[in-house]
This record gives sequence, C-alpha cells and structure tokens, in this order.
Amino acid sequence: MKRNAKLAVLVCLMVTATVLVGYAVAQERGPHHSDSKWLPPGSPHKPEPGQILEIKKISEFTGAMGHLTRMCFDSETIGVMAVGALKDDIRRKDEAIIKDLEEQLAKVKTQGLRNAIRLTLKDIYKRQGENEKVIAHIKALIAENDKALRTEKKK
Repeated sequence: MKRNAKLAVLVCLMVTATVLVGYAVAQERGPHHSDSKWLPPGSPHKPEPGQILEIKKISEFTGAMGHLTRMCFDSETIGVMAVGALKDDIRRKDEAIIKDLEEQLAKVKTQGLRNAIRLTLKDIYKRQGENEKVIAHIKALIAENDKALRTEKKK
C-alpha cells in the first residue's frame, strides 16, 4: 500500500474514532418510548424500554459511518484535514509545525491544499507576531489563486 493511501486510512480511522467517542459521550441515557417512528411501519411490537433509543443509535451510527466513508474517499477533504492534523493533533512547538508545513508547501501542487497550508502558516505566523511572513503568505494566496482563476477562465 502506498504511503499516501496508508496516511488516508490512518486519518479516516482517527476521524472515525473521534466522531464515535464524541457521539457516545453526547448520547442521552435511559429509555425513550414516545418516538415510535423508529419502529418499522405496521410493527405489531410494543417497544421495550430503551429499544427505540437503541434503534436511533444504530441509525445515527450508520449515517455517520456513511458520511465518514464518503469523506475518506474525498481527497480534498482528507488533504485539508491532514493539514489541520499536522498543526493540531500533536502538541508541538510552532517551529516544528512551520517546518513540516513549509516542506509540504514545496511539494504540493493542488491549489486547494496549497491554500490550506498557506492559511495555516499565516495563522501561526500571526500568532508569533511575524507580520512580514503573514503578509507574504497573504500575497502568495492572492497571486496563486489569481493565476488559477485565469487558467480556469481560459478553458
């Protein structure tokens, strides 16, 4: 498996775990009988305590998994999430984050990911008070996107 594919799978697993833990913590506890829409139409069964809640959980979980699956195969979304992960997932010094992002900026060719990297770098430099670097990244964003827009209009 290629390194990028492994990274995408790893990011998807991390996102899935994060969503599931958040989902589990946010769930209401206890039986709920009033919402019979979760039972199959014409069901002769009277719901047991907690049964509707379980059906709701399964339905919501299935929807979340479908969303996560679509997200994992959306390169733009995963790329932007990975840029955010480089910055936020592990507590590191700004200099280490900047180094990683600048290295990625030198390699990445797609405009959306370049924008995500530059915006992240801009925020870090702004937090550090390095105004010249903030301005440099803003100007680069303008120039790169202008070029991309002009190229699209020619098509």
